[in-house]
Amino acid sequence: ELLAKKYIIAAGVLGRAGLEEHLRKLSHRNSCTPPGRPTISDLNNALYKQGTLDKLSMQSVLTMAMAGNHCAHNNSPPLSEADVSKFLADVRAFLIRCPLS
Repeated sequence: ELLAKKYIIAAGVLGRAGLEEHLRKLSHRNSCTPPGRPTISDLNNALYKQGTLDKLSMQSVLTMAMAGNHCAHNNSPPLSEADVSKFLADVRAFLIRCPLS
């Protein structure tokens, strides 16, 4: 919805938040949540080391996190609408590939 209304950065930030929350829940369900306040990278590494994520999925999360962080920190130049659209599609595909159930 945000992307359709041209709120490109906001769409990217929410996509990043969704990815992070999914990783947090996934690590909790697999009993591998790092201590403290883990980042996307911490959660990704824990899930990979535990065996929930394969190497390709782990690398995919790193790529998605970079795009999400670019939006969250409002880096210049901003990501294009096409880049954020691809990022959101990648997040959706990851959520399907790595469900919580």
